[in-house]
Amino acid sequence: MSWYSRKQLTVFASSTESEYVALASTASNTYELIQLLEDFMVKVNEPVPIHAYRLPWVLQRSNI
Repeated sequence: MSWYSRKQLTVFASSTESEYVALASTASNTYELIQLLEDFMVKVNEPVPIHAYRLPWVLQRSNI
């Protein structure tokens, strides 16, 4: 688990957009952690679940 804080670089027009960006960032960080584990010869055989409280609503609003 990792955590960091930084000054907000972008102001989003809607909460849907900010939720979508946060989800994309989480997915990207998860992928990087999996790559790091594989560099240490730790095999990740199963998908890593990412839980998002408002995921169905965000996906519906983003027209994906």
